[in-house]
Amino acid sequence: MLKATVIYLRLSSDDGTIDESNSIKSQRDILRNFIASDPALASTEVLEFADDGWSGTNFERPQAKELLDMARRGGIGCILVKDLSRWGRNYIEVCEYIEQIFPFLGIRFISVNDYYDSENFKGSTAPMDVAFSSIMHDVFAKELSFKIRQSYISKSKKGEHVSDFAPYGYVKSDMVKNKLVIDEDAAVVIRRIFNMATEGMPKYKIAATLNGEGVPSPLEYRKLKGLPLPGAAMAQAKRGITEWTANNIHSTLKNETYIGVHVSCRYRVTKPGSRKKAMAPESEWIKVPDAHEAIVSRELFERVNSMFQKRTKPSKPSNKTKHVNPFASKIRCGHCGHPLRFYTRVRGSFYVCQRFQVSLNVSCAGDRILAEDLKAVVLSAVKVEAKKALDTSKSRKCTEVVPNGNTAIEAELKQINAKLTHIRRRGVSLYEEFADGRLGKDDYVSAKAAISNEAAELETRAAELNARLISLMAKMPEPQSNDEPLIKRIADAVEWTDDVLSLVDCVVVYDPLRIEVRFNFGDTNNVGGMAHGNLHETTG
Repeated sequence: MLKATVIYLRLSSDDGTIDESNSIKSQRDILRNFIASDPALASTEVLEFADDGWSGTNFERPQAKELLDMARRGGIGCILVKDLSRWGRNYIEVCEYIEQIFPFLGIRFISVNDYYDSENFKGSTAPMDVAFSSIMHDVFAKELSFKIRQSYISKSKKGEHVSDFAPYGYVKSDMVKNKLVIDEDAAVVIRRIFNMATEGMPKYKIAATLNGEGVPSPLEYRKLKGLPLPGAAMAQAKRGITEWTANNIHSTLKNETYIGVHVSCRYRVTKPGSRKKAMAPESEWIKVPDAHEAIVSRELFERVNSMFQKRTKPSKPSNKTKHVNPFASKIRCGHCGHPLRFYTRVRGSFYVCQRFQVSLNVSCAGDRILAEDLKAVVLSAVKVEAKKALDTSKSRKCTEVVPNGNTAIEAELKQINAKLTHIRRRGVSLYEEFADGRLGKDDYVSAKAAISNEAAELETRAAELNARLISLMAKMPEPQSNDEPLIKRIADAVEWTDDVLSLVDCVVVYDPLRIEVRFNFGDTNNVGGMAHGNLHETTG
């Protein structure tokens, strides 16, 4: 079977458009014409992979990944690109593919505009002009990334909104490029949120009120309007969080965009070409006042934030031990799947699911689960599973010492026990026959002696087999798994340690009497265990 010929097309997001770009079409035409002119390539199946809107500075591209998966499975005979920059702009990675990976996989690589065909350079490295071209593409990518960021900063300092997404409450103007104008349908909701806050309503109650009235959340509003979803909104949608939450309200009340301030450069890219971002210090943010029309007045904005600031108790220096969340990122609600929030009070720390406060569509009870009681329940469940894992490991190790040896011994012991049971029943029958007069005294004594001797022989053999089995168990080697010393230590634990949590994958809380603990060790990997405990509420 002939291997497929693959054409790979790519366009950077900096030059892309919503529709398939002319550049992608141009690349396709060049590569299709090249294949048509080569009879060997034209006779094969031609497949196409295109990453439209993806940077070439790394290989975290969906279609490139799919292409490479197919290549590793041996389904590709030749890969064609318009030029080396389409395959990638990282010199080191591009050369590694051309000179090592593709030759190892037996794949021919052609860069049409660079006049490079690996078929002509078998057993040697790529020519100097190809290597130089790849280096220049790498340098160009870094320079382009710097220039784009400088352009972004320059426009931001002028108050221009260069993001693809307008914040909730605004839309991008059709008349003035990079200008925000008020979306009155959403602005009404924002003004109402600020008004409810001035009345002293807590954030979770504001969220509950909006959810109860069926007011679409920012995420649902974007969906109803057919607007694209930002990355954060898509992440929320995947977790099933589509309604108003206390966090939504908090972000709205703190957002200076609603008083006409253009805020940008809050995040920085970790490295050129990467899609990963990190929060920048607020001192580096760019803020331009009066960049667009305000939805609420500055006076109202400052009054609301001043009210919440007063409600927040200032932290006082203390020598007391800081309360640490022992189940951070590992505990969630069994009803809605939302992470439980950790609170500390005078009387102790506890967990609670906040979604029951803001959503009418979830069955969360909102019970407060004491952290100390939860730790005790989880410790008990982990100890039980740890002991099971050790017993399983011990049995497996014993089998490994003498393959099938103990199985044969156990089978013979089973047969002996069955025979002894039959002999005992036969002895009872002999006595009944003797008592009824159907069997004479001499015959009874003779038969009884025979079965007694047989029973004695079987019991002696059983004792030998049991001794041998005990000897085999004694020869069993100590567990060699890296996890088992830790599991053994926890199986014998009498109090909570940080090691306990290392064996827990997650804790799912349905209510104070129904807690599911999932483990991540030994033969119990991903096994769901149910722990029960009397977890009372606490107030503080």
